[in-house]
Amino acid sequence: MQTTNTERKHFLDSIIFPTLFLALLWLIKGIEIFFHIDLSPYSLYPKHISGLPGIITSPLLHGSIGHLAANSIPIWVLATGIFYFYRELAWRVIIITYLMSGLWTWIIGRSEDELGFSVHHLGASGLIYAWAFFLFFSGVFRRSVQLSAISFLIIFLYGSIVWGLLPLEKTVSFESHICGALSGLLCAFFYRKEGPQRKKYHWEDEDDTENQEAYWMPGYNPEPPITEESKEESQEPEQSIKVLYHFKKDDSQAIE
Repeated sequence: MQTTNTERKHFLDSIIFPTLFLALLWLIKGIEIFFHIDLSPYSLYPKHISGLPGIITSPLLHGSIGHLAANSIPIWVLATGIFYFYRELAWRVIIITYLMSGLWTWIIGRSEDELGFSVHHLGASGLIYAWAFFLFFSGVFRRSVQLSAISFLIIFLYGSIVWGLLPLEKTVSFESHICGALSGLLCAFFYRKEGPQRKKYHWEDEDDTENQEAYWMPGYNPEPPITEESKEESQEPEQSIKVLYHFKKDDSQAIE
């Protein structure tokens, strides 16, 4: 019962940030609609100094309710997964991927389209790619059965997002998707030795592993090579045994 309560508390703690963050996104969109204002000027405008604040503000803005609705469930699920399975790293991963994906998009993103019109990037889809790639590659790098199961779950739920890395639609910021994915991948690699680790069994000691690897190498001989010196050392000096025979003269005569 105590374990169940602990897990429940851990889960409830894990959904605090995702829920508040999602509520903030809907609040901002609600303010736009209710007061008839347009916050798109605060989106990310690549390669322009005026667009630098968009690194912070662009993930909070969405072009439509449908855009926000499509991002809401992945945001909540992936952020909850990070806080639940990587509690020690969660805030670092969230902040680093948030800033890194935005900064890289500002550097490499399109600022104009084919017709010369300005292109602004907005939406939290870059964060979705960052958090999905972090969860997937963290399980791969750690070689943990439990965490690898999360990786396969990510593939099952969001495997189709790989198509968003390609410039298939002009209205989709594939640059933010790529930058988000790279930031999540780098965080997974950089923090691979922190947080939950693969359970190591007693037979997986380093020395035993080295011996087992050597045992399967061709020509491996677990015994040390025999040399003349070792042969002489291993031989024990022979002990000479002297046997004495005593004969007693028999006076009796044999009768045939």
